[in-house]
Amino acid sequence: MCNSGLDMQVLKGKSGLAITFVLKCFACPYRVEFSSSNFHEGTQIATINTRFVYAMRSIGKGAEAGECSAAIVKGTTLDLVERWKSKVRLKFFNTRSLSLHNARYITYLGDGDCKAFDAVKKKNIYGNEYPIEKLECIGHVMKRMGTRLRRLKAQLKGQILSDGKCLSGKNRLTEHEIDNLQSYYGSAIRRNHSSVQNIRQAIWAIFLHKLSTDEYPQHGFCPIGEDSWCGFKRLKHQIETLSLGVYDAVCSFNDGNVSKLKMLQKMGVEPGEFSVSAMKLLDRKD
Repeated sequence: MCNSGLDMQVLKGKSGLAITFVLKCFACPYRVEFSSSNFHEGTQIATINTRFVYAMRSIGKGAEAGECSAAIVKGTTLDLVERWKSKVRLKFFNTRSLSLHNARYITYLGDGDCKAFDAVKKKNIYGNEYPIEKLECIGHVMKRMGTRLRRLKAQLKGQILSDGKCLSGKNRLTEHEIDNLQSYYGSAIRRNHSSVQNIRQAIWAIFLHKLSTDEYPQHGFCPIGEDSWCGFKRLKHQIETLSLGVYDAVCSFNDGNVSKLKMLQKMGVEPGEFSVSAMKLLDRKD
């Protein structure tokens, strides 16, 4: 290499978070390529990608969080997680489990899109006799529902519906309500995963429950029992809960918040000084 100076360039082809640099001399043919990351021995898998994906998994995050994080930091990778997963999944399915234990991995569970699964399926590792089946991640399915509800809410923002109100707002489709619907949707699938019919009924129960009013209750499909997410069915199962609520409301109306102190005593709990002061303060505010 002469002393004419060097020019450093970045190759367009990236491998996830790993970048390949090229040093060129301005005058002579001198040229050196090097990467910003080491690679796993005998492979083209950059160790930085492995570390990144493992770090995301260690904090309970997946592909979508990884892509978002990479995009915010710099965005050197558009699909590093999926590329990494495809390579790792192929390596995983190509393990010696078949030769050592005569065991085959015939089901695949993953979230996000199907790039990694498509790579495994295309490889056809076990032949046509043992096709690999993809299982749906319930957690990802329920998140998709929440995403679509939020997208709908954004699309209809400010628009007046047939009932003269907007989609969002008080007692409408709020963020809290979307979180609840998403949670109920996931629970409906998890609790009834062995029966498509039961899943369908449980999902319709959510829809009908939200349409229900005091005049027209529609809780026929809602789960029963004290642990039911349906307040109507919980109260019906434990009528004493409703009775206690009525007694408490009547006592508070007649004697104020200090009546709660007597209620505590009746239940075997002696209220302390701070509880007494707090109840008296609430009564003075009222």
